[in-house]
Amino acid sequence: VVLEGGKLDGQLAGRIADIAKLRKDAKGPVGYDLRLAGPLDAITLKGVVNAADLRLSGHTLQALSTQVQATNAPDGLKGTVVATATLDTKPIRLEAAINRVNGLLSIPQLGLEAGPNRLTGALDLSQDFLPAGQLAFDFPDLGLLAALAGQKAEGNLKGNVTLTNAGGVPAATIRASGQALTAQGATLTNPEIDLASTDLAALKLQGTLRADQLSVGGQTLSGLALSLAQEGNRTAFDLGATYSNAPLALSGALNRTPESGDLTLRLDRFSASPGGVAVQLSEPADIRLRSGNVVLETIRLAAGGGQVLVEGSASDQLNLAMRINRLPAALANGLV
Repeated sequence: VVLEGGKLDGQLAGRIADIAKLRKDAKGPVGYDLRLAGPLDAITLKGVVNAADLRLSGHTLQALSTQVQATNAPDGLKGTVVATATLDTKPIRLEAAINRVNGLLSIPQLGLEAGPNRLTGALDLSQDFLPAGQLAFDFPDLGLLAALAGQKAEGNLKGNVTLTNAGGVPAATIRASGQALTAQGATLTNPEIDLASTDLAALKLQGTLRADQLSVGGQTLSGLALSLAQEGNRTAFDLGATYSNAPLALSGALNRTPESGDLTLRLDRFSASPGGVAVQLSEPADIRLRSGNVVLETIRLAAGGGQVLVEGSASDQLNLAMRINRLPAALANGLV
Protein backbone atom coordinates (compact mmCIF):
# COMPACT_ATOMS: atom_id res chain seq x y z
CA VAL A 1 0.00 0.00 0.00
CA VAL A 2 1.41 3.40 -1.04
CA LEU A 3 0.04 6.81 -0.08
CA GLU A 4 1.71 9.65 -1.96
CA GLY A 5 0.53 13.11 -2.96
CA GLY A 6 -2.91 12.49 -1.50
CA LYS A 7 -3.36 9.39 -3.66
CA LEU A 8 -3.65 5.80 -2.51
CA ASP A 9 -2.37 2.79 -4.39
CA GLY A 10 -2.77 -0.64 -2.80
CA GLN A 11 -3.13 -4.24 -3.93
CA LEU A 12 -3.98 -7.53 -2.29
CA ALA A 13 -3.80 -10.72 -4.32
CA GLY A 14 -3.70 -14.35 -3.41
CA ARG A 15 -5.22 -17.78 -3.61
CA ILE A 16 -7.41 -19.87 -1.31
CA ALA A 17 -6.26 -23.46 -1.75
CA ASP A 18 -9.67 -24.93 -0.88
CA ILE A 19 -12.89 -22.95 -0.48
CA ALA A 20 -14.18 -25.71 1.81
CA LYS A 21 -12.69 -23.61 4.62
CA LEU A 22 -15.41 -21.03 3.92
CA ARG A 23 -18.24 -23.30 2.77
CA LYS A 24 -18.46 -26.95 3.77
CA ASP A 25 -20.40 -28.12 0.71
CA ALA A 26 -17.86 -26.60 -1.70
CA LYS A 27 -14.41 -27.75 -2.81
CA GLY A 28 -11.67 -26.29 -4.98
CA PRO A 29 -9.19 -23.39 -5.24
CA VAL A 30 -10.17 -19.72 -5.65
CA GLY A 31 -7.95 -16.79 -6.65
CA TYR A 32 -8.51 -13.12 -5.87
CA ASP A 33 -7.01 -9.74 -6.78
CA LEU A 34 -8.14 -6.53 -5.06
CA ARG A 35 -6.84 -3.05 -5.80
CA LEU A 36 -7.51 0.40 -4.29
CA ALA A 37 -6.38 3.48 -6.19
CA GLY A 38 -7.02 7.18 -6.58
CA PRO A 39 -7.33 10.33 -4.44
CA LEU A 40 -8.61 9.86 -0.91
CA ASP A 41 -11.90 11.64 -1.67
CA ALA A 42 -12.61 9.45 -4.71
CA ILE A 43 -11.03 6.05 -4.14
CA THR A 44 -11.73 3.39 -6.74
CA LEU A 45 -11.97 -0.30 -5.84
CA LYS A 46 -11.43 -2.99 -8.44
CA GLY A 47 -11.70 -6.62 -7.49
CA VAL A 48 -11.59 -9.93 -9.30
CA VAL A 49 -12.38 -13.39 -7.96
CA ASN A 50 -11.74 -16.36 -10.24
CA ALA A 51 -12.08 -20.13 -10.04
CA ALA A 52 -11.53 -22.62 -12.83
CA ASP A 53 -13.25 -25.65 -11.35
CA LEU A 54 -15.27 -25.98 -8.10
CA ARG A 55 -17.53 -28.66 -6.65
CA LEU A 56 -20.69 -27.25 -5.07
CA SER A 57 -23.13 -29.61 -3.33
CA GLY A 58 -22.21 -32.34 -5.78
CA HIS A 59 -22.46 -30.02 -8.79
CA THR A 60 -19.66 -28.67 -11.00
CA LEU A 61 -19.10 -24.91 -11.04
CA GLN A 62 -16.60 -23.85 -13.72
CA ALA A 63 -15.09 -20.69 -15.21
CA LEU A 64 -16.19 -18.50 -12.30
CA SER A 65 -15.31 -14.85 -12.84
CA THR A 66 -16.51 -12.12 -10.48
CA GLN A 67 -15.62 -8.50 -11.13
CA VAL A 68 -16.37 -5.67 -8.71
CA GLN A 69 -15.78 -2.01 -9.46
CA ALA A 70 -16.77 0.90 -7.21
CA THR A 71 -15.87 4.55 -6.66
CA ASN A 72 -16.47 6.28 -3.34
CA ALA A 73 -16.79 10.00 -4.17
CA PRO A 74 -18.08 12.89 -2.03
CA ASP A 75 -21.52 12.62 -3.64
CA GLY A 76 -21.78 8.92 -2.78
CA LEU A 77 -20.67 5.48 -3.82
CA LYS A 78 -21.39 3.96 -7.20
CA GLY A 79 -20.39 0.51 -8.32
CA THR A 80 -21.17 -2.62 -10.27
CA VAL A 81 -20.87 -6.35 -9.70
CA VAL A 82 -20.75 -8.82 -12.59
CA ALA A 83 -20.32 -12.56 -12.04
CA THR A 84 -20.34 -15.30 -14.68
CA ALA A 85 -19.84 -19.07 -14.50
CA THR A 86 -21.29 -22.38 -15.62
CA LEU A 87 -23.02 -24.81 -13.26
CA ASP A 88 -23.23 -28.33 -14.69
CA THR A 89 -22.47 -26.71 -18.09
CA LYS A 90 -25.42 -24.28 -17.72
CA PRO A 91 -24.48 -20.58 -17.91
CA ILE A 92 -24.92 -18.29 -14.90
CA ARG A 93 -24.74 -14.50 -14.91
CA LEU A 94 -25.33 -12.01 -12.10
CA GLU A 95 -25.34 -8.25 -12.65
CA ALA A 96 -26.01 -5.57 -10.06
CA ALA A 97 -25.59 -1.82 -9.86
CA ILE A 98 -24.90 -0.50 -6.35
CA ASN A 99 -25.31 3.08 -5.12
CA ARG A 100 -24.79 4.67 -1.72
CA VAL A 101 -26.24 8.13 -1.16
CA ASN A 102 -26.70 9.88 2.22
CA GLY A 103 -25.55 6.72 3.95
CA LEU A 104 -28.20 4.48 2.35
CA LEU A 105 -27.48 1.66 -0.09
CA SER A 106 -29.60 0.86 -3.11
CA ILE A 107 -29.50 -1.69 -5.90
CA PRO A 108 -31.27 0.11 -8.75
CA GLN A 109 -30.61 -2.75 -11.14
CA LEU A 110 -30.46 -6.44 -10.28
CA GLY A 111 -30.46 -9.33 -12.70
CA LEU A 112 -29.76 -13.03 -12.34
CA GLU A 113 -29.66 -15.60 -15.13
CA ALA A 114 -29.02 -19.21 -14.20
CA GLY A 115 -29.62 -21.54 -17.09
CA PRO A 116 -33.24 -20.83 -18.09
CA ASN A 117 -34.00 -19.14 -14.74
CA ARG A 118 -34.46 -15.36 -14.60
CA LEU A 119 -34.77 -12.84 -11.76
CA THR A 120 -34.96 -9.06 -12.15
CA GLY A 121 -35.73 -6.18 -9.83
CA ALA A 122 -34.53 -3.23 -7.79
CA LEU A 123 -34.05 -2.77 -4.04
CA ASP A 124 -33.46 0.04 -1.56
CA LEU A 125 -31.88 -0.80 1.80
CA SER A 126 -32.66 0.98 5.07
CA GLN A 127 -30.04 1.96 7.64
CA ASP A 128 -30.62 -1.49 9.17
CA PHE A 129 -30.13 -3.06 5.71
CA LEU A 130 -33.80 -4.05 5.43
CA PRO A 131 -34.83 -4.28 1.75
CA ALA A 132 -37.71 -2.55 -0.01
CA GLY A 133 -38.57 -3.01 -3.66
CA GLN A 134 -39.88 -5.49 -6.17
CA LEU A 135 -38.52 -8.70 -7.68
CA ALA A 136 -39.94 -10.69 -10.58
CA PHE A 137 -38.85 -14.26 -11.20
CA ASP A 138 -39.34 -17.07 -13.66
CA PHE A 139 -37.66 -20.29 -12.47
CA PRO A 140 -38.35 -23.22 -14.84
CA ASP A 141 -35.40 -25.16 -13.32
CA LEU A 142 -35.42 -24.77 -9.52
CA GLY A 143 -32.92 -27.62 -9.16
CA LEU A 144 -30.16 -25.43 -10.58
CA LEU A 145 -30.88 -22.59 -8.13
CA ALA A 146 -31.15 -25.00 -5.21
CA ALA A 147 -27.69 -26.32 -6.04
CA LEU A 148 -26.27 -22.78 -5.83
CA ALA A 149 -27.75 -22.50 -2.33
CA GLY A 150 -26.45 -25.90 -1.27
CA GLN A 151 -29.94 -27.44 -1.23
CA LYS A 152 -31.82 -30.08 -3.19
CA ALA A 153 -35.12 -29.28 -4.88
CA GLU A 154 -36.82 -29.68 -8.24
CA GLY A 155 -39.65 -28.04 -10.10
CA ASN A 156 -40.63 -24.67 -11.51
CA LEU A 157 -42.15 -21.46 -10.19
CA LYS A 158 -43.00 -18.04 -11.63
CA GLY A 159 -44.18 -14.93 -9.84
CA ASN A 160 -43.22 -11.73 -8.05
CA VAL A 161 -42.24 -10.49 -4.60
CA THR A 162 -42.83 -7.06 -3.08
CA LEU A 163 -40.70 -6.09 -0.06
CA THR A 164 -41.26 -3.16 2.32
CA ASN A 165 -39.52 -1.91 5.48
CA ALA A 166 -41.83 0.81 6.86
CA GLY A 167 -41.13 1.56 10.51
CA GLY A 168 -38.14 -0.77 10.47
CA VAL A 169 -40.40 -3.83 10.08
CA PRO A 170 -39.59 -6.22 7.19
CA ALA A 171 -42.73 -7.19 5.28
CA ALA A 172 -43.42 -8.97 2.01
CA THR A 173 -46.03 -10.27 -0.38
CA ILE A 174 -45.49 -13.15 -2.82
CA ARG A 175 -47.66 -14.34 -5.65
CA ALA A 176 -46.44 -17.32 -7.62
CA SER A 177 -47.53 -20.46 -9.43
CA GLY A 178 -45.92 -23.46 -11.04
CA GLN A 179 -46.44 -26.95 -12.39
CA ALA A 180 -44.60 -28.87 -9.65
CA LEU A 181 -42.35 -28.39 -6.62
CA THR A 182 -40.36 -31.20 -4.99
CA ALA A 183 -38.27 -30.89 -1.82
CA GLN A 184 -37.56 -32.98 1.27
CA GLY A 185 -39.49 -35.94 -0.18
CA ALA A 186 -42.69 -33.92 -0.77
CA THR A 187 -44.17 -32.92 -4.14
CA LEU A 188 -46.75 -30.18 -4.81
CA THR A 189 -48.54 -30.37 -8.14
CA ASN A 190 -49.77 -27.12 -9.74
CA PRO A 191 -49.13 -24.96 -6.68
CA GLU A 192 -50.63 -21.46 -6.42
CA ILE A 193 -49.17 -19.16 -3.76
CA ASP A 194 -50.70 -15.88 -2.57
CA LEU A 195 -49.10 -14.96 0.75
CA ALA A 196 -48.36 -11.76 2.66
CA SER A 197 -46.37 -11.06 5.79
CA THR A 198 -46.71 -7.88 7.82
CA ASP A 199 -43.63 -8.88 9.85
CA LEU A 200 -41.24 -11.46 8.44
CA ALA A 201 -39.11 -11.55 11.59
CA ALA A 202 -42.16 -12.46 13.69
CA LEU A 203 -43.40 -15.05 11.13
CA LYS A 204 -46.69 -13.20 10.66
CA LEU A 205 -48.35 -14.72 7.58
CA GLN A 206 -51.71 -14.54 5.86
CA GLY A 207 -53.05 -15.67 2.52
CA THR A 208 -53.58 -18.92 0.66
CA LEU A 209 -51.68 -21.88 -0.74
CA ARG A 210 -53.46 -24.19 -3.18
CA ALA A 211 -52.33 -27.27 -5.09
CA ASP A 212 -53.93 -30.06 -7.09
CA GLN A 213 -51.93 -32.65 -5.13
CA LEU A 214 -49.49 -33.07 -2.26
CA SER A 215 -47.56 -36.36 -2.25
CA VAL A 216 -45.46 -37.38 0.76
CA GLY A 217 -44.14 -40.84 1.63
CA GLY A 218 -46.49 -42.66 -0.73
CA GLN A 219 -49.54 -40.78 0.56
CA THR A 220 -51.46 -38.24 -1.54
CA LEU A 221 -53.74 -35.34 -0.70
CA SER A 222 -55.73 -33.86 -3.59
CA GLY A 223 -57.59 -30.57 -3.93
CA LEU A 224 -55.32 -29.02 -1.30
CA ALA A 225 -56.39 -25.59 0.01
CA LEU A 226 -54.58 -23.94 2.93
CA SER A 227 -55.64 -20.53 4.25
CA LEU A 228 -53.73 -18.45 6.82
CA ALA A 229 -55.06 -15.53 8.87
CA GLN A 230 -53.02 -13.31 11.19
CA GLU A 231 -54.44 -12.48 14.62
CA GLY A 232 -51.79 -10.63 16.67
CA ASN A 233 -49.03 -13.13 17.44
CA ARG A 234 -51.32 -15.96 16.34
CA THR A 235 -51.46 -17.35 12.80
CA ALA A 236 -54.66 -19.33 12.31
CA PHE A 237 -54.70 -22.00 9.60
CA ASP A 238 -57.42 -24.01 7.90
CA LEU A 239 -56.55 -26.91 5.60
CA GLY A 240 -59.00 -28.74 3.40
CA ALA A 241 -58.23 -31.61 1.01
CA THR A 242 -59.29 -35.05 -0.14
CA TYR A 243 -57.50 -38.14 1.21
CA SER A 244 -58.39 -41.77 0.51
CA ASN A 245 -61.41 -40.60 -1.51
CA ALA A 246 -62.85 -38.75 1.49
CA PRO A 247 -62.68 -35.20 2.87
CA LEU A 248 -59.79 -34.26 5.17
CA ALA A 249 -59.89 -31.18 7.39
CA LEU A 250 -57.29 -29.70 9.74
CA SER A 251 -57.44 -26.37 11.55
CA GLY A 252 -55.62 -24.65 14.39
CA ALA A 253 -53.09 -21.90 14.97
CA LEU A 254 -49.39 -21.22 15.29
CA ASN A 255 -48.61 -19.05 18.31
CA ARG A 256 -45.28 -17.28 18.73
CA THR A 257 -43.98 -15.93 22.04
CA PRO A 258 -42.26 -12.62 21.10
CA GLU A 259 -39.87 -12.60 24.07
CA SER A 260 -38.43 -16.09 23.57
CA GLY A 261 -39.37 -16.88 19.97
CA ASP A 262 -40.89 -20.20 21.12
CA LEU A 263 -43.63 -21.62 18.91
CA THR A 264 -46.76 -23.54 19.82
CA LEU A 265 -48.78 -25.33 17.17
CA ARG A 266 -52.37 -25.71 18.41
CA LEU A 267 -54.45 -28.38 16.66
CA ASP A 268 -58.13 -27.55 17.11
CA ARG A 269 -59.74 -29.87 14.60
CA PHE A 270 -58.77 -32.85 12.47
CA SER A 271 -60.97 -35.27 10.59
CA ALA A 272 -60.43 -37.81 7.82
CA SER A 273 -61.69 -41.22 6.71
CA PRO A 274 -58.77 -43.37 5.53
CA GLY A 275 -60.00 -46.70 4.25
CA GLY A 276 -63.55 -45.63 5.03
CA VAL A 277 -62.85 -45.46 8.80
CA ALA A 278 -63.72 -42.12 10.44
CA VAL A 279 -60.79 -40.55 12.34
CA GLN A 280 -61.02 -37.28 14.25
CA LEU A 281 -59.22 -35.31 16.92
CA SER A 282 -60.97 -35.90 20.25
CA GLU A 283 -59.78 -32.66 21.86
CA PRO A 284 -57.44 -29.76 21.04
CA ALA A 285 -53.73 -30.61 21.28
CA ASP A 286 -50.46 -28.67 21.35
CA ILE A 287 -47.09 -29.25 19.72
CA ARG A 288 -44.42 -27.00 21.27
CA LEU A 289 -41.14 -25.92 19.67
CA ARG A 290 -38.60 -24.61 22.17
CA SER A 291 -34.86 -24.12 21.66
CA GLY A 292 -34.72 -26.75 18.92
CA ASN A 293 -36.82 -29.26 20.88
CA VAL A 294 -40.25 -30.47 19.78
CA VAL A 295 -42.68 -31.60 22.49
CA LEU A 296 -45.95 -33.32 21.62
CA GLU A 297 -48.62 -32.96 24.25
CA THR A 298 -51.06 -35.87 24.31
CA ILE A 299 -52.82 -36.11 20.96
CA ARG A 300 -56.05 -38.12 21.21
CA LEU A 301 -57.60 -39.50 18.05
CA ALA A 302 -60.95 -41.29 17.92
CA ALA A 303 -60.91 -43.87 15.14
CA GLY A 304 -63.79 -46.15 14.23
CA GLY A 305 -64.84 -46.76 17.83
CA GLY A 306 -61.22 -47.08 19.00
CA GLN A 307 -58.60 -44.61 20.16
CA VAL A 308 -55.00 -43.66 19.42
CA LEU A 309 -52.90 -41.61 21.87
CA VAL A 310 -49.58 -40.11 20.78
CA GLU A 311 -47.16 -38.13 22.97
CA GLY A 312 -43.43 -37.56 23.35
CA SER A 313 -40.59 -35.34 22.17
CA ALA A 314 -37.98 -34.96 19.49
CA SER A 315 -34.57 -33.28 19.61
CA ASP A 316 -31.28 -35.13 19.07
CA GLN A 317 -33.27 -38.28 19.78
CA LEU A 318 -36.83 -39.27 18.94
CA ASN A 319 -38.90 -40.27 21.97
CA LEU A 320 -42.49 -41.03 21.01
CA ALA A 321 -45.09 -43.23 22.70
CA MET A 322 -48.25 -44.51 21.00
CA ARG A 323 -51.13 -46.24 22.75
CA ILE A 324 -53.78 -48.00 20.69
CA ASN A 325 -57.16 -49.20 21.97
CA ARG A 326 -59.75 -51.11 19.89
CA LEU A 327 -58.44 -49.74 16.64
CA PRO A 328 -60.05 -51.16 13.45
CA ALA A 329 -57.74 -53.59 11.67
CA ALA A 330 -57.79 -51.49 8.49
CA LEU A 331 -56.01 -48.71 10.41
CA ALA A 332 -53.97 -50.81 12.81
CA ASN A 333 -52.10 -52.52 9.97
CA GLY A 334 -50.84 -49.13 8.85
CA LEU A 335 -49.58 -48.17 12.32
CA VAL A 336 -47.78 -51.30 13.50
